[in-house]
Amino acid sequence: MAKLRVRQWAKRYLDDNGPSTTEQIASHIEDYSTIGVKSMRSLGSILNSTPGIVKCGRILTRNTGGTYYVNQWRIRQKEDEKGDE
Repeated sequence: MAKLRVRQWAKRYLDDNGPSTTEQIASHIEDYSTIGVKSMRSLGSILNSTPGIVKCGRILTRNTGGTYYVNQWRIRQKEDEKGDE
């Protein structure tokens, strides 16, 4: 049940804001719900298995701990469905 809600919140966030990183989606879910997400890895796994959401790239993020890549996600478009056939 929690995965279903996370998927719904993520889709709604991407509909409203366009392409966003895993961190931005996690921040929104943590602000919106009392549950939040366990980790970025678990959220990425949920987003990757959601039918209406696709990964559209990676963004290099700089932090005090160093630099790392964060996946960027967006809502699946009609053009994406033609390529899957």
